[in-house]
Parts: sequence; structure tokens; C-alpha cells
Amino acid sequence: MKRWWTWVLVGIGGLLIGCQRGAPSPFLRSSPVLPTPVPSPSPMATSPRCALPFRPHRALPAVDLSALSWAEMPLIGHSVRLLGSSPRPLLPLAISPDGHWLVVAFPQDEVYGSAEVALVALHGAARRWLNRQVDLLSPYVAASALPLAAWTRWRGLPWTVSWLADGPVLWLDEAGQIWRDTGVETQSVSAPAPLGWIEVQATGQGLARGDPSGLWRVDVMRGRWEPVGPEAIQQSALGGWGPDGAWFLVWTSRPSDAPPGPTLPGATWTELTFWRVPLAEGQPAHRLGRVTLPLVGTDAWMPPSQRLAAGRWWVLGLPLAEAGVGALVDTEEGRWRDAPALGLPPGGRMVGIQASPQGGWVMVAGQRPGDREGRGILRLWDGDLTTSVWSGEGVGVVAWHPEDEAVVLGEGGFGPPDTLAPLTVLRLPPAGAPRRLEGAGWPVAFTRERVVAQDRAHPARVLAFDLDGNQRDALDLSRQVERVRTMLGAGDAVYLDVGWAEGDECRYGLVEWRPR
Repeated sequence: MKRWWTWVLVGIGGLLIGCQRGAPSPFLRSSPVLPTPVPSPSPMATSPRCALPFRPHRALPAVDLSALSWAEMPLIGHSVRLLGSSPRPLLPLAISPDGHWLVVAFPQDEVYGSAEVALVALHGAARRWLNRQVDLLSPYVAASALPLAAWTRWRGLPWTVSWLADGPVLWLDEAGQIWRDTGVETQSVSAPAPLGWIEVQATGQGLARGDPSGLWRVDVMRGRWEPVGPEAIQQSALGGWGPDGAWFLVWTSRPSDAPPGPTLPGATWTELTFWRVPLAEGQPAHRLGRVTLPLVGTDAWMPPSQRLAAGRWWVLGLPLAEAGVGALVDTEEGRWRDAPALGLPPGGRMVGIQASPQGGWVMVAGQRPGDREGRGILRLWDGDLTTSVWSGEGVGVVAWHPEDEAVVLGEGGFGPPDTLAPLTVLRLPPAGAPRRLEGAGWPVAFTRERVVAQDRAHPARVLAFDLDGNQRDALDLSRQVERVRTMLGAGDAVYLDVGWAEGDECRYGLVEWRPR
């Protein structure tokens, strides 16, 4: 039976932590030589001890960042490097905007979600632990069309890395201490209260959430902190950045005094009040609209909220009764678009909503009345919600192009992405039918001009297609590794999380490939 109910509960396509100023940088230095992985005796077989997801059968030594180094892989016709090796997998989380740094997660146990996160230089020997106690939702527990960075938490709040102008990086460690690193020196950043979350723009201006409550406006460059009023928003839910990065959306909630509809099993009609928090000093939060939604109580992880390009419409990562995960809401006027308003047939029900990374498109998944096979309907709307530009049946979303140029779809209804096949790619805006990605399977990632996917027949082989579905390149790693586990695309490169056996042990690394 398909795992689509799990997917509904945990989100579209998935589920839903000092040195003084001027002190020398505590970056670790890597060894200059990386041993070549021992070829697997059977690339097509997965050893039980290396089974997915990663669950060590015994206590493993700590990851030694200084032992990780980049080495060229001798593969004729390809530009390939390997970072490794490690007793734990290397899950690529993010690349810095300047292309100098790679953020990597080292899971301790992918089922329980515990992991450590480090910063690794893409060129050079600099490495640094960022937070050694994060929680993440591994793709092998709940595959998602959203990137792994969207499923990383610390103390129940999103854990993020902020990239400042000209290269510095800012983060919160496992002790709740803020750090700022330029690559030359690392310094702690003082805060007026214990923190659970911080996120800043490239200017160094941003917001921080106290632990357990309190909302602060911060200017890291000037060392200025200011509590944000009114009092009502001190424990508000975190939404996301406005289109110009000058404000942040939050909302408060309470049970509705006047439910707009009948009582629904397991649901509570909840009134949400939206607030726009400006980054400019001295300005209180501005109250926007209100909306009442039938929210379902759950301990499952919810996806992050997503802003549409128009700015006023948001896909809120909330579980709704009889409407799946994701509420499409006009936060200024307090309007909620339900199934009929989004083009689903009479009596149909919503399964979930997901926005593209840049907010230019909205994909709505629904179910016809009496559909017991979970085939589902998929509708694509533009980011202004004025036009439904494409629709299909029996397909689900697998991956989005980071600049909204395409989306990968998979046959199999609204199951999780790792169950959908065969795969197709649809250019955006749509100008025709989706094109088949022959032989492609999950996981999938986008580079600037390519769709990269695992070969369904060979777990250690990946295929690269253009955005029209034509295969342009392939990388066969079956002599070096047993399988490609996960992947992340950035610019012209893709980063492949790989694993192999060395004697009785499992080893892991990260492959950088630039497909033609």
C-alpha cells in the first residue's frame, strides 16, 4: 500500500548552536590526502549493515573533520571530486551564495533524526562544526520535494545558516550561542536573552526568537538588539520573509469564538491573526488580516510556510481537516482559498498545496470524490492565483527548479516522491506536455541547466537531462560506491551523498560533479 497518508501528515512531498573578537579562527585543517574508496564487490547489492536509512549497528567514532579532504576522482571525461571518507553519511544541506562554503549534515541516526552540522570549504582545508545537536528529517524517513534544509530543526524551531554580505556566515550552536565567522576569524555575538532561532539578511539585520519566547529585532553589524512589540506576538508562529526582505510574517492563534463551519472530527476552528514585523528600528509589528481555519492537532513535522510572488498570498505549513497540509491564505485581507476555489471538482478534497521556491507557481493536489486508489488531481496555478495553467491526474511533485524554471513530476498519485515513477519534467511556464526522463528515479536535483536523477536500474549511477527531458550526460560510480543516497544541486554542480563498504565497515563521502 502506498505511503500517501504518511505524506499527507508530514507535508507536501514529505512530512510534514566563544572566541573573543580578534581571536584566531578555530577552523580545523584537513589532511591533504584522501584514500581511494575500495571498489564494491557487488555495486548492485546493498549490504544489510549499510541498509537505508542510516542506523549504526554499534557505537561509531566521532567524525573527524580534519580527516575530510577533497580528492579528484579519475573518471575520464568528467569533472568529479570526492570529499571523504566518513563513518557517517554526508548529507549536503546548502551552498553559500559566493560558492565558497558547503553546509553538511552528519546524521547520527536517520530514523531518530539526530545529526551534527558542519561548514566545509569547497576549496581549501577550512572546516568547522556549527551545531552538533540538530534534528533533521532524513529523505529516507520521509522523502520530500522540498530541500533537506527545510526539514532541519533545533529545539523545535527552524535551524538556519545566514550568509552575510561579502562572505561571513552566522549561526546558532548547540548551546544557543550565536557565532559569526569570516573564514579568517570567528567571534561570538552577544544576545540579550537565550535564543532558539535567528535569521538575518545579507545586511546583518534580522529577527531572533527567544527560548522559550520573545521576539527580537537585531542588527549584527552594529550589535543592536530591540524587543519587538506588541506583547501579543512574543510567542507568535514564524512565517517567512516578505518579498523585499524588509519585513517578516508571523501570526498568533486562538480558538475561534464564532466557527464559520460545522465541527469536524479531530479539528479545532482556529483564528489566526497575521503580523508584519519590519526590520527598521523603532517600528512595532503591523497587524494584517485574520482568517479562521479548521486545524488538526499533530506532532508531525510541518513544512515551512512559503510566500507567493505577489507577496500577500502565502502557503502556510499547517494541517487542515479534510484539506491535507497547506493553507493558501491572503494574509492582508484574511481570505482562505478552499478546494472549489482552486478548481477541484464538486465534492473533491484537498490533499496539499506547495509553492515553487521563488513563489511564481502553486501546485495543488486534490482527490476526486470516491477516489480510493489515491490517483489524485494535480493543478498548477500562477503565483498571482489568476490562472490555472496546467493540470494532470495520477502524478505528484518530485522536485522544483530553484529558480522556478521547471518541475519534475512522477506517476503514482500523491505518494511521497521516492515512490513515484516514471518521472517527467515540465518547463515553466508550461508550453506543452511534460517530457519523459527515461530511466530516471528518485532522488532528483536541479543544477542551473540540468535535471540530475538516480538511474532506476543502477543505484550508483546518475543521469543528467536538459530541461526538455533530453539526456545529456551520465556518471557511473559503481566501481567506487554502492549507491547514491541523496543529492543537492547548486549552480552548475550537483553534490551526491554516496556510500560504500570497506571490509566489514560502511564508509561515506560526498561527490561533486559538474554534468555536461
